[in-house]
Amino acid sequence: MKISNNLPKFNQKTMIAVVNGRYSKFYLAEDRKIDLVKEIQSDDMGPYDMQKGLESGRVEGVVETFVNDKIHDKIEDQFIKFTCEQLYLEFQQGNFEKLIVFVPESKKNQFNDNLHTYLKEALIGYIPKILHKEHETSLLSLIDKEFSVENTLSHEKVI
Repeated sequence: MKISNNLPKFNQKTMIAVVNGRYSKFYLAEDRKIDLVKEIQSDDMGPYDMQKGLESGRVEGVVETFVNDKIHDKIEDQFIKFTCEQLYLEFQQGNFEKLIVFVPESKKNQFNDNLHTYLKEALIGYIPKILHKEHETSLLSLIDKEFSVENTLSHEKVI
């Protein structure tokens, strides 16, 4: 999708990750273009990882499971880690140079703890929002408010 002139221009390939506990989208923005490049759901982690999150141990031969809230929290924790791993793979492949992350405030520290050092260096910043189905222009408007600066020569907003 072409980015309109009233929204920021991206001087470097920038990955915009929209993350919640069970679903993530990765957008790649460069110059005046933004495209959805990857969608991830918690189901993409596979049954082995999900099982690790469900079992808490055995007592007298009976598998104890976490109560529903604990299961949900554990799946979200694993999904945040999985998302960070997927971002690192994209970075290793040279797909982006800079990173912006939309993540719920309650998951921001956990996300940062799981983020590879190289990605922390590439990180422009976090926007603490819970987003699900926002259009690219909505994301760009939020990014504009948080991070853009006006180029004094061209009078364009840039990231």
